[in-house]
Amino acid sequence: KGMSFVRGSALDLVHHRLFIADQSNSRILVFNLDSSNNLIDRIADYVLGQPDFITNTGSTTQNGINTPISIAYDPDNNRLFLADTLNNRILIYDLSSGITNFMNASYVLGQPDFITATANTTQNGLNSPSDGMVYEPLTQKLFLADQSNRRVVVYDLSSGITNGMNASYVLGQADFTSSAGALTQSNFHGPRAVAYDVLSKQLFVSDDVLGGTANRILVFDATSITNGENAVAVLGQVNFTSNATGVSQSLVTRPFSMQFDSVNRR
Repeated sequence: KGMSFVRGSALDLVHHRLFIADQSNSRILVFNLDSSNNLIDRIADYVLGQPDFITNTGSTTQNGINTPISIAYDPDNNRLFLADTLNNRILIYDLSSGITNFMNASYVLGQPDFITATANTTQNGLNSPSDGMVYEPLTQKLFLADQSNRRVVVYDLSSGITNGMNASYVLGQADFTSSAGALTQSNFHGPRAVAYDVLSKQLFVSDDVLGGTANRILVFDATSITNGENAVAVLGQVNFTSNATGVSQSLVTRPFSMQFDSVNRR
């Protein structure tokens, strides 16, 4: 019944399940919901990343996890995406045949295999993927805040998934081998979270703290993505080079996680 430092969650409205990233226990808890997507009880029905509900050892294997932070769900293909942060990778679970405790992940991104955890600044590598991950079903793109690389990487999954595949695009850097932080219209200091508006096709990225303080949210036009493109707007600051802090209607201080409500446009 216990959890330790819950970070991310995802809701499956089709099969009526709630996924919780139980970070310090290095596991994902799965709760079955009723037909109205309400909790049936407060006891998890399945666990991923651990062999049982009383073990919390981090590991680098096909069925193990080490410090999960962010999760996203693909309702069309019944896939769960997990940012396995200390393993510098994304695990992808194919749930189309159901869920079993300690089941293997089907694919891995950011690493060439399931037993490697090296941090890299490359087109197919990652370095501490963070709280930010969102899946866009219409174009089958996965947006991920690769925090320590000070970038957001975009995987186009419309043609399928292969282990260690290259990201298709990068935001926050001019290329896939750069990782310098900067307070500009096209760079980040430390991207933490992402949110996506399916109607306007805009990507929101909270730029928090990593080697500097940004205190802002950058907005990108994701209609047609190009590497290193400029943000189209900034929230929390008056321009793209300011990083003021304060408690006011127009400022933000260390923005963390985000969600976007496309129905009510906020």
